Amino acid sequence: MNEDDLIPLRPEEPDKPTPPPLPPPLPRMLNYGGMDMAPRHIAIWQIFVGMVLSAGVLFTGVVLVLMASDFIRSNAAFYAIIGAFTVLINIGSIFIFRTETMRGLAIGFWIGEGLLLLLAGACFSILL
Repeated sequence: MNEDDLIPLRPEEPDKPTPPPLPPPLPRMLNYGGMDMAPRHIAIWQIFVGMVLSAGVLFTGVVLVLMASDFIRSNAAFYAIIGAFTVLINIGSIFIFRTETMRGLAIGFWIGEGLLLLLAGACFSILL
């Protein structure tokens, strides 16, 4: 066997596979906001105070309306009074949220209201 034979002694190595091309680079993120658009600091204590105040006001409103149920004969009046408490808390939260320093209080109002409504829903679901 010499080099002139038609059959090579070693098989030819296949071409090494080339890696797939890299994807095109992602476009740069454009920052349209200035430095004043940076996330603002929210005080944790304001959130807790807002939760307690919101849940306390709504719970007290429900208890007072239930205590006055001798004078309130229709369910519609009961729902109207509780709805008025809820709407007043939400309107107050919207105006408080617009101020820079009291933003955590408004967030706490919404969290407290949501937790109280979840608790009320859980209590009434047991009754059904």
